[in-house]
Amino acid sequence: MNKLVRYTSLSALGIALLFAGFSTYMTLNLPFDQKVDCATGEPGYGLLAPACRAYINLFSTGATQGEREQMSSNLHRLMTAYTLNSQTEIGENALNLADRFIERGADANFVDKDGGTPLHTAVLHGDERLVRFLLSRGADANQSTHIQFLSATLSPLELAQTIKQKGNGEQKWGAIIRLLEDQ
Repeated sequence: MNKLVRYTSLSALGIALLFAGFSTYMTLNLPFDQKVDCATGEPGYGLLAPACRAYINLFSTGATQGEREQMSSNLHRLMTAYTLNSQTEIGENALNLADRFIERGADANFVDKDGGTPLHTAVLHGDERLVRFLLSRGADANQSTHIQFLSATLSPLELAQTIKQKGNGEQKWGAIIRLLEDQ
């Protein structure tokens, strides 16, 4: 009986080590943006999420210029992931990752390929908590950029004012505009 217990324990340990190796291998082969999605716990990544979080934590500790740019460009993804999942663990993971990225040198005012900053993204989602979070991390409410899908050059403040003028959620937009004005 003692041999059976020892064999079962060794088998379980072997399976755990095999899985850990497989998770690490799969995580390392994901593109960075997918690692970010995986680390937030987005559906489809399942048991890889802890390995992705570990990778992101290691990756962001001694960030080079190129790595800071990757983290900066993924802030938009994290803003959207937070907004779509704000009441879940995925949303909190996204916000925690964004905070970690910014702490490690990601630019809170990074302009993506579509012309927006993370603060533009937060304003588009109408998320007051996210706007407050980004402003506290150095996002600029007055940074005007040309936003391609709007074919307009607007700052996050001007974007919020434009949305409010269109009659969308007067009270919510008033609060967001006050936050942006008070920056």
